[in-house]
Amino acid sequence: MGNILKKISEIFVPKETDFYKLMEEHADICLKGAETFGEFIVSNEKKEKDFKDRVDIKEYRKKMGEMEDDGNKRRFEISVKLRETFVTPMDRNDILEITNATDEILKYMDTSVKEIILYEVDSTEGMKEISEFLYRSLRELRGAIYSLRKKQYEDVIKHATEAKKYEDYIETTYRKDLKKFFNDKDLMKDVGYAFKLREVYRHLSNTADRCDAAGKVLVDLAVKMM
Repeated sequence: MGNILKKISEIFVPKETDFYKLMEEHADICLKGAETFGEFIVSNEKKEKDFKDRVDIKEYRKKMGEMEDDGNKRRFEISVKLRETFVTPMDRNDILEITNATDEILKYMDTSVKEIILYEVDSTEGMKEISEFLYRSLRELRGAIYSLRKKQYEDVIKHATEAKKYEDYIETTYRKDLKKFFNDKDLMKDVGYAFKLREVYRHLSNTADRCDAAGKVLVDLAVKMM
């Protein structure tokens, strides 16, 4: 009888889901992805080895792909749990929006790795600078997400606003480097490579836009919850 009542209870009173924990774990994955992305960029500096013989970048591509998969699985898990749960700590659409926004950053970093390898583009100092800015932005976004559990909404705004600033820093590097590339007569002798380089930078710029968008989602949520 006791087991029957327990099963009935499990059906009508589902276990409480810790959505804060799920969002925090997803933020951890995204930050780790940014760290791995930075390591990849550093490892991809021009070397004597032929591009296709660089074993380390192949390993980083695999790692980034695995992290993108992990982030996607966690995002899907959150989506499923939201459908199964009656009571959530905040509006379920806000939880989805936060997770989707940060997951987009991870996807864009993974795609950037694939593009760099596909186009056989060597890393530049500007790329290293951008990868560091992306890491710092995601670190701030993670801080904002961790502040949600404690209902420290002023801290959420502080972290998210700081994360948004890095979009401007990345755009500055993006434009500065493009100008330098197209004024480089030696580089422009290989127009195909120059345009591949521009495409990679454009994708990195779009990744920065996703950081800005995620920061805005968190700022708007914090203002609504205060």
